[in-house]
Amino acid sequence: VLQYDDVMNLQRTVIYRQRRQVLEGQNIRESVLESIDKALLLRINEHAGESVAADVWDIEHLATALLEVCPHLPLYFVPVEMRYGPSSPLLDEQHRRRIMQLYTEGLAAPKRFDELTELIITRVHEAYDGHEAEQGEENMRLLERLVTLRIIDEKWISHLDAMDFLREGIGLRSYAQVDPLVAYKSEAFDLWNQLMSEIQEQIAINIFRVRLMVEEAEHQKSAYKPTATNRSDEGPSKGERVANAGVGRNDPCPCGSGLKYKKCCGIKAGV
Repeated sequence: VLQYDDVMNLQRTVIYRQRRQVLEGQNIRESVLESIDKALLLRINEHAGESVAADVWDIEHLATALLEVCPHLPLYFVPVEMRYGPSSPLLDEQHRRRIMQLYTEGLAAPKRFDELTELIITRVHEAYDGHEAEQGEENMRLLERLVTLRIIDEKWISHLDAMDFLREGIGLRSYAQVDPLVAYKSEAFDLWNQLMSEIQEQIAINIFRVRLMVEEAEHQKSAYKPTATNRSDEGPSKGERVANAGVGRNDPCPCGSGLKYKKCCGIKAGV
């Protein structure tokens, strides 16, 4: 049992160290860019492998797959003036088609795998710099920490469930003449690698899609609330209003109390 726990404790130590680095406010920009690069390389290898000739690269599907990581990537394959939209709303669709055309043509230009990889990573890093310029450097560092921490927590919880499920059924491996502890360590290692890959993948996918909404502090002007210092500030009292209506001192008070006016509202009015 202790050996099973040692495996889980080791993983917990590593993940908590990562969380602590984020919580302590360390600069994790390079770590985020590393996650982005790995996500890009997965897609490049899938649609334009290093051992595959350039003339059979699936550029169309590669272009679509890269948008999963960086939705604004096509804007960094066109002249700067085209990034701000057409001069007429009527040209919106035509403008978008032109951007996508230039984007696809740009991806098809390299003839070697290393050139294609360098081109894509360079353009995505430019897009990341643009994202940071839009958010502001300080806000971007905060955004990186928030996204990373949320994804680590979500994936870690799912990983704990997977590890519990693995441990519950690992004893059955003995029926197949397999040491349960050896099988547990091996499969726990596979689950750990899967966890790390999923964390990096989700960071890469989410970081370009999240904006930090900063609410500007509203400076409310203090409303002037005059303090009543005399009866004229407060307006006429009920008794004064009744007196002004011509009620006699010995008449029943119009307020309905059953007392004479001079014993009720007349006192307040000074009658």
